[in-house]
Amino acid sequence: MSDAIESPLPEAVRKHWWWRPGWKPGRHYYACHLTLDDQPQLRTLVAIYQQAIQNLPGLALIPAPWLHITMQGMGFTDEIGPAELDELAEALTRVLSRIDPPTVSFRHLTVHPEAIYLKAHPADALYPLRTGMHRAAASVLGPDRFTENMPDREHFNPHVSIAYVSADGEVQPIAQALCTAAPPTATATFHRASLLEFHRDNRMYEWTSSTPIAIGSAYVPERTRAHPTMTPPSQHSPGDKHLPAQGQPDQGTQLLPAQRRRPVSERGEDVELVALRIGEACPRHVVALADVDVSGAERA
Repeated sequence: MSDAIESPLPEAVRKHWWWRPGWKPGRHYYACHLTLDDQPQLRTLVAIYQQAIQNLPGLALIPAPWLHITMQGMGFTDEIGPAELDELAEALTRVLSRIDPPTVSFRHLTVHPEAIYLKAHPADALYPLRTGMHRAAASVLGPDRFTENMPDREHFNPHVSIAYVSADGEVQPIAQALCTAAPPTATATFHRASLLEFHRDNRMYEWTSSTPIAIGSAYVPERTRAHPTMTPPSQHSPGDKHLPAQGQPDQGTQLLPAQRRRPVSERGEDVELVALRIGEACPRHVVALADVDVSGAERA
């Protein structure tokens, strides 16, 4: 095994899609997460790693529309009424507007028994968002209904999952395939969070509505289309080395006031993953931390 893979790897991988407490088919959930609609560089990094494992059995690659960084669960939709949802959006807007947009980088992978993900560095840069979202939820729902403790900085592990494990199996083929990828580091600055309503009926966390919440500003980047069209890998030459610029609106982006819940497609069939060919070698580094818990619905 390559020295680039940090020990210990988990002994095996196991199916991620078991029904967690409270979940059942057709039940939806509210959460405030960081989505990647306006993060082309990070989406490209994910696609490069996904190409390396796309032919392996037992892995469900996460389509680009559903990529996200898990931040704060709010509660099931049948337990939070429309008026309370409006209050949550307003509380989140007040809190997050006082936090500067954070910048983090991604490159190193973690192989977990139930998922493969990219960790955000430094995690501390996203911690104020996590605690701010927690305070907003607690202020609206109250201690009797919102019983989650304030998140611990030491164990805060923000990440972008690139694939979920869909069947029990061996870990070595996954680690070996990931070692063949040599992507550059991706940097992301987050100017908005998203208040989402999502379900997991299709063995994927898919949202049916998304309310943008500005971070550090009264305005958020809002695309004129639900999801940007990404160029398939076959249309790039082997010499392509450049990733999209980060942190600035592109030609398909305009600045609009924060809007009410925005419907999105429940499936991502019409969205193509981009995987740029990297024309120069980059150091390879896959991190395996079997003791990191991403088993809960709020940790996906």
